[in-house]
Amino acid sequence: MSMIDMRLAVVPGAGVVQRAGSTVVVVLGDPSAPGSGAGRLLEICRGAHGADLVRAVAQAALAPDAGALPPFAVLSEGASGLTVLMRGEIEVEALAGGRQERMDGRAAVTWIERVLPEPVERVAVGPPGGVPAAADAWSDLRAGVVLAGGVVFAPLGAPAPDAVAPEAPPAPA
Repeated sequence: MSMIDMRLAVVPGAGVVQRAGSTVVVVLGDPSAPGSGAGRLLEICRGAHGADLVRAVAQAALAPDAGALPPFAVLSEGASGLTVLMRGEIEVEALAGGRQERMDGRAAVTWIERVLPEPVERVAVGPPGGVPAAADAWSDLRAGVVLAGGVVFAPLGAPAPDAVAPEAPPAPA
């Protein structure tokens, strides 16, 4: 299933989520903190795709000022599947190719790069120990940038897995 056919539910928290075409970036922490590097990372992910995106993010992660980059996960669809690049205090859980997978950005000195096997049924991104199992059933970021602390991908037309239903408005008095 293509990422374009998937619903992207954002989860409240400290960070920013950007969706541009078939690329999603989750940056944890305060993106406006002085010297955070979040803006540079978001810009890279707006303009590159596929192998070019992987190279551009890798160059940023190896740059002399790479220590300023906040924890991040980049998910980008390519010919071989959904590529996940991640680094720092961030986790990704995926149901892909019929298998449950869990990746922890803290396990890498530079970054983790993984291509998830098809079909990708669900992907969740969040802080260590806080990868969202539930998301707001109303949320569906189709394009743009929002403040958020994680995301959950699910097929369009189906409720988000383990979705939290929106509360009904109070009855008029």
